[in-house]
Amino acid sequence: MSTDAPALEQTGATDTPPDRIGIPALVAATTISNVGNGITNIAIPWFVLVTTGSPARTGIAGGLTVLATVLSGTLGGAIVDRFGFKRSSIFSDLLSAVTVAIIPTLHFLGWLEFWHLLVLIFAGALFDAPGGVARGALVPRLARAAAMPLERANSAMQFADQSSRALLGPLVAGIMIGVMGAAAVLYIDAATFVLSIIIIALLVRVPGESRRSAPADGEEAGQAAESPSFMQSLRDGYRFMIGDEFLRLVIPISLLYNFIFSPTIAVILPVLARDEFDSSSALGLTIAAFGAGSAVGTLAFGWKGHLLRRSWTLMGGVTLVSVGFWLLAFSTNVWAAITAMTLIGLATGPTNVLGITIVQKRTPEEMLGRVYGAMIAFGGALAPLGVFIAGFLIEGVGLSAVMIAAAVGVTLAMLRVYSVYGVVRQFDDDQALAGVDG
Repeated sequence: MSTDAPALEQTGATDTPPDRIGIPALVAATTISNVGNGITNIAIPWFVLVTTGSPARTGIAGGLTVLATVLSGTLGGAIVDRFGFKRSSIFSDLLSAVTVAIIPTLHFLGWLEFWHLLVLIFAGALFDAPGGVARGALVPRLARAAAMPLERANSAMQFADQSSRALLGPLVAGIMIGVMGAAAVLYIDAATFVLSIIIIALLVRVPGESRRSAPADGEEAGQAAESPSFMQSLRDGYRFMIGDEFLRLVIPISLLYNFIFSPTIAVILPVLARDEFDSSSALGLTIAAFGAGSAVGTLAFGWKGHLLRRSWTLMGGVTLVSVGFWLLAFSTNVWAAITAMTLIGLATGPTNVLGITIVQKRTPEEMLGRVYGAMIAFGGALAPLGVFIAGFLIEGVGLSAVMIAAAVGVTLAMLRVYSVYGVVRQFDDDQALAGVDG
């Protein structure tokens, strides 16, 4: 595959003054929406665990969440490209708010059964994913409108994502669950989606958008008329992704990492907090530690990361993740677990920003939604299986054995990255970053 220049840099300059509101508004909406997601990530597993007493059922609920995200990524990216980034963000948040609010409502009415919970968890995750894809796809265009470097805009978005989803959200959840109960806390989550909708609708102005246009015009660069069909549009996105050298390298490694990371958050840490620390606050603190580490790492990368070789950032990241997982596997107190999750966060923050920036520079803007969605689908394809398996394995062989197995898995991923260092090193060159034959 060959691209002559990064597609996102080809848009001509305009005479309009820089838009100083778009990126801050998008960051604010992302922060608020993901605080709600962070609350849900704590409240749902804890709610299932304390009401059923079963790690296996907790694993089933967590696995369905990840499965819905994968399925949504498979088709949602093409929908986002066609329907428009801004509209997709608004409607995704609206559907998520309604779905989340139904759970505590049924619970307080005494009508909530386990299968109801599973259906609503699945639907909520299915509706939520396109919103995240749409907001990520908005970044390049809003960054250009603000005359802001893409790396800086992505760092701001990733900081907002990690600090809210994995820091503020878990901290709020850990405190509020003890005060209000897990079910009532979900109303707070629904409210965050509504606030996100208001901010996006009122403050995010997409360059080139026509307010009178049909969904196929205006803000989205999807240009549905150029695609003979929805399925052809979807195939084009997957064909581009599979043909790209960087994505061919990243996706298999992402499969393994998500197979391990998802059960760590959804099952391992909740069981660790219950069995070893006997505290929902400990669960919030350990996940918040990951968020804090990721936020610090993201800010540091946004500040000085451009001075480092990209290969060094990636190699250092996978190494630090491995160290963190081994420390977590042998954590005997909450502070050791907090330290481990902080190290893992410090590693994932910069590597996430690096990966996203490279993908945006190598992907035509009209395909961003599809490529983002495909990356979610491919990268997370094994995550539901990992969550399902972890729940049953913890009941069968014990928590310690599963945590050691997770540490072994991330070490294997690290060794795989080491083995392809020659390919990784190509992306230290700006021409390779912009897009070369792959």
